[in-house]
Amino acid sequence: MKSQFIDFCEIPFPEVNPIDLIVEQNGAPFKLANYRYPCKVGVERKGIVFYVHGYAEYTGRYGYLAREFSEAGFDFVGIDQRNFGNSTSNAATLGHFEGELVHQNDILAHIDLVDAKFGGPDVPKFIIGYSLGGLQTTQLALRRPDFFKGIGLLAPCYGFLEYLQPQFDALADKARAQTTEEIYELPNMITLPPRQSLHFMLDPLGQGIKMPAQNVLTLKDAPARLTTELIASVTSPVILVIGGNEGFVSNKRTVEMFNHLPTTDKSLVTVKGATHFPFHDKKNAQLVCDEIIRFFSRI
Repeated sequence: MKSQFIDFCEIPFPEVNPIDLIVEQNGAPFKLANYRYPCKVGVERKGIVFYVHGYAEYTGRYGYLAREFSEAGFDFVGIDQRNFGNSTSNAATLGHFEGELVHQNDILAHIDLVDAKFGGPDVPKFIIGYSLGGLQTTQLALRRPDFFKGIGLLAPCYGFLEYLQPQFDALADKARAQTTEEIYELPNMITLPPRQSLHFMLDPLGQGIKMPAQNVLTLKDAPARLTTELIASVTSPVILVIGGNEGFVSNKRTVEMFNHLPTTDKSLVTVKGATHFPFHDKKNAQLVCDEIIRFFSRI
């Protein structure tokens, strides 16, 4: 059987830091890492795809996704959010999620700079978000109504599996009671095959599964703030991808939110047998890319 293992180091982004993206952190300038995989030369350009990565990871490991979109006619761009991936200034803030609006504003700053340099009013803009990035993508769509021609949601973090929720509640109670910073372990979840898990664990830019108290509270509280009334304000066409064997977020709540989207131009793709990582092996990555590219190319 052909190996389905993806070595994300094998396909890097051809452009690293094409945008001089400077934000502020603790009163000082702070540069955010960003990436671009331009539309393949000779292919008709269809637009720009902005990618929003999940918790405790970074955009730089998804060159293999970006290449698929490039070959289909899209620029594929994204940032490493502050304190993750290559957007880290020191060990003290490594892995810290500084606040929903702070991270949203960073992403929007990148979107605007990319649009100014590589886009413009006549270039269609699309956005894809994975896990916590899927929640952030939804929040960005609410802040920028009708800006994105199409939205892709990959296992978005709209809520956790029922059996995990009490564990998050207990972690959040403990985090709120702390007067000093502590590091916590995420609840156990169905994960990747051993070889892929080890590949992620050995990545020096990965933050693993430990998280500071502020992150616990964000993961606990942020999904609950996205209500069915709010998501009903997202009017762009949406494609949703979920794993058939999801082991972390609640597919039930995700589909409920999806059903409240007012657009009639929406598509639900269930990746059979996939967990919370529905595009992290070769077969499923190809399936997911094909589905989203087909959807974005049609709308």
